[in-house]
Amino acid sequence: MSEELGVSISDWRPLGTVTVAVDRREAHVYCFQAEAPERELTIARGELAAADWFAWDGLPSDLGRYASRILARVRERPSLTG
Repeated sequence: MSEELGVSISDWRPLGTVTVAVDRREAHVYCFQAEAPERELTIARGELAAADWFAWDGLPSDLGRYASRILARVRERPSLTG
């Protein structure tokens, strides 16, 4: 997060693993959650084209292939989804 978005986070909490298919192989996405100490982002353009904050009911429609499965894990933790 620090390199890509300029945000330093020290309190990461594990959400578990999501198993996905990548190039006809099984891969594991290890998911974590944290609260960002600040809302301002400094995007490293060599790493990301764009980044922004969204409300739960305003997420973009073009999320990645496995985003819904990962977001379901976050929603199981109501402390940070408010």
